[in-house]
Amino acid sequence: MIEPALVSVVTPSLNQAETIAATLASVREQEHPYLEHIVVDGGSTDRTLEILRDARDTVRWTSEPDAGMYDALNKGFASASGDVLAYLNTDDAWFPWTVAVAVAALQQHPKVGFVFGDLLIEEPTGELRLDFHSPFRLAYLRRHAFLAQPTVFVRRSVWDQAGPFDSSLQLLGDVEYWMRIADRFPGRKVNEVLALQRNHPAAKRFAQPQLLAAELDEVRGRYPRPGRPSGALGKIEAGVWRRIFTLAFLAEQGGWSRFRHEGCVRVSRLRLAATMLPLVGRRFASGAIRRT
Repeated sequence: MIEPALVSVVTPSLNQAETIAATLASVREQEHPYLEHIVVDGGSTDRTLEILRDARDTVRWTSEPDAGMYDALNKGFASASGDVLAYLNTDDAWFPWTVAVAVAALQQHPKVGFVFGDLLIEEPTGELRLDFHSPFRLAYLRRHAFLAQPTVFVRRSVWDQAGPFDSSLQLLGDVEYWMRIADRFPGRKVNEVLALQRNHPAAKRFAQPQLLAAELDEVRGRYPRPGRPSGALGKIEAGVWRRIFTLAFLAEQGGWSRFRHEGCVRVSRLRLAATMLPLVGRRFASGAIRRT
């Protein structure tokens, strides 16, 4: 019998009172019963601390100045007790099945160091779109790709061996970390929608595009990258996989059953199919998924 895994989730926080309650609730409502939720707040001055006090029965939290998001995450994981580690930002949320699906995948594939899945993205307009990710390939990650951060779950043994996030980075410490650990620990894609990511103009990745580009160049410069032909082929391959996954989703084959049946959304099959069209496909993405 496989022992149940304790999952530690860390949430870095700073003045996000408008969204943090929904994030906390999404962790509290997980089907997987063995969870600890640690919030590391950087000294919020809005209603965040009031919300955290109200959630004290289900959340362990601190509030003090820190050196940024990755410093906060390192503090949280240093105090975590879990066999599996994940982090969830205050503007994102999990579905009730997220942790259970991730833990099951890690148990079914004991040689992988981390798992990740697909995203439902909410745009600033409130429109929704599905973001399918291709199976893990280190070369593609190092040249072009990003993992869907709120869907990544890492074994504690990986963290113990690879060390903490690079807290000198402000925006892409997670990207650097995936590149670092994937050299030694295989990753595996799970065909399920595991998180809701809310895009908004105040998010650092949108508010600081020049810093984002500079950090991306720095991070990718730390690790060997495939040549341009190999990188181009990887990009084409990823596009093919996204079309394969879109077709499988429409055919109700190959995964995503929890999201299709319990995600509280309505799928426009025609518009979702149209997202596969070259060049113009993205125009149809926003109307393919709607809340019920």
